[in-house]
Amino acid sequence: MLMAGTSKRQWVVHVVLITMLFLTFLPYLFMVMTSTKTNAQMVHQTWIPTWPIAWANYAGAWGLVSRDIVNTLIVAGTSIAGILTTATLAAYAFARLRFRGKEVLYMLILALLMVPSVLMLIPLYLEIVTMRLTNNYFGLILPYIAMGQPFTILLTRGAIATLPEELFEAARLDGASEWIALRAIAVPLIGPVLISAGIMNFLTIWNDYVLPFVVMNDPNKWTVSLGVAQLQASFGVTPQWGVVFAGYVIATIPLLVIFVLGMRYFVRGLTSASLSL
Repeated sequence: MLMAGTSKRQWVVHVVLITMLFLTFLPYLFMVMTSTKTNAQMVHQTWIPTWPIAWANYAGAWGLVSRDIVNTLIVAGTSIAGILTTATLAAYAFARLRFRGKEVLYMLILALLMVPSVLMLIPLYLEIVTMRLTNNYFGLILPYIAMGQPFTILLTRGAIATLPEELFEAARLDGASEWIALRAIAVPLIGPVLISAGIMNFLTIWNDYVLPFVVMNDPNKWTVSLGVAQLQASFGVTPQWGVVFAGYVIATIPLLVIFVLGMRYFVRGLTSASLSL
């Protein structure tokens, strides 16, 4: 009886989990399926696959969002490089160096995690305007680097703090400077954590809509979030829904590629960071 009851509960749990998984992926399945349809197929066969597949939707969508994707890759790539470089330097100082006010300064940086980014939007915009960085890549890159610091410092500082002190002492005895110790010891050992931080910051930058909407008025410099949001409006009164959804699919491909390639390091980095916090 006990085994039968346990098996029944497991069966119910599996059904519930499969149902939740299906409902989670249903919007994505609908997006992919709709991206291969014409408008007529969309109207008459909304929820079922259709034939022939309208591959021309992807060609049309690529022509509309390719420039936005390139712009976003430039902004995101430069921002991630800046975030990881500056955050790693700061994290090493907080984890391995001794200076007055270190803990207070570290807590003030972490306190920024509690501040909603939307509250900083107006003063940030005024600063960008003052620096004449509107419609300029650096009007996005510099704020992204600044906003990515608290979380990235939190992850990397904890990872560096868990490294054995004996490694750094041996390096100092051999005449290595702090810079060499950081570059030759700390960075290679916390590589998975840096990759995890890079992926998470990349997702945030790629999906951000508010800051590019405020800073970028020139359509030639729009990021992918702005470009995708304007796909429907670009067709006027009668949107080509297949092209619109194909644009959505294309916009998600870089995220999937980065996550698949870095998934092993991402999981390892998050595990290492969680144990060090």
